[in-house]
Amino acid sequence: MAKFSFVQTLTVTMVFSALVLSAMVIIEANATQKCIEVLYPSGCTPEDCRQKCFQKHNDMRGQCISNVSKTVFACSCIWNCAR
Repeated sequence: MAKFSFVQTLTVTMVFSALVLSAMVIIEANATQKCIEVLYPSGCTPEDCRQKCFQKHNDMRGQCISNVSKTVFACSCIWNCAR
């Protein structure tokens, strides 16, 4: 029967623990899905957008997102869907 030293046993335990923790982090990251809603399609100002997103979704992550030509800014609320 093979004998394992303390260092070998400790190394195997640490590698196994790291793999388990990595899997848990990946599962948690996949579980946090983001939802996005466009509140209004133009005329966005950051402060107003954050305030309206907070009123509607209780979250301060309202953002003004521009169109491709950066001439029109829409207010978009972004929040965790799991809530």
